[in-house]
Amino acid sequence: MNSANDRAVRLLREHLAIGVKHAPERYPIEKFILTFGRHFLPAALLPVIKRGRAKQCYQNAADLALGDELKCDYAEGFAYDVDGGFPFGHAWCVQRRTAIDPTLKSPERYAYLGVIVPRRVLIETLEKQGHYGILTGELGDEFMQSWARRKRR
Repeated sequence: MNSANDRAVRLLREHLAIGVKHAPERYPIEKFILTFGRHFLPAALLPVIKRGRAKQCYQNAADLALGDELKCDYAEGFAYDVDGGFPFGHAWCVQRRTAIDPTLKSPERYAYLGVIVPRRVLIETLEKQGHYGILTGELGDEFMQSWARRKRR
């Protein structure tokens, strides 16, 4: 990791912690990611991957993870521009701890903090919900509670 990304990851964690500290019941996703999330290394988008539509990160990442274009995992959590700003809910793919982001321009400028969603869970949740987004969807609480139970064992 480079120093700009180290700083961005630290600031990302600090931003998320502010809401959790003052009103944890209002920030369950942030609390979940702070507890269970891991940092993924940023990288430029591979030339073989077509960039998806803007503001459709959950669909773009799910389509890439479930497609034949690249063997990768689906992840959700937060992204943060190393040049500043505020963390935002986001989805990307992961290959060997590296974030493969089919949505953002210049993805190498972002810090990524999140969890990998198992392929089976991604497929089942998409079928049940009928739309993209695991943590922010109707089944998000169920996913986070199940994850927490598994990790505490």
